[in-house]
Amino acid sequence: MNTLNNLFLNIKNSFNDWKLFLTSLFITFTSILIGFFLAIILSTLLGQTGDWGVLSSGILVALLETISKIIYTKKKK
Repeated sequence: MNTLNNLFLNIKNSFNDWKLFLTSLFITFTSILIGFFLAIILSTLLGQTGDWGVLSSGILVALLETISKIIYTKKKK
């Protein structure tokens, strides 16, 4: 009986691992699609006039570098 309980416990734990993996994969895939969509929108809207190209790219690079710095310093802690 104890062996059977251990078997079901192992199956339950492996299912939870798969569930966590699929959730993480879904969030990652969705984030990539949203980022791609936003990049296309920004490049299309700001590229129409041609005046905002250099300024907008500088602002975007500064924003992305700031976000990266915040995220990666939190991961080290």
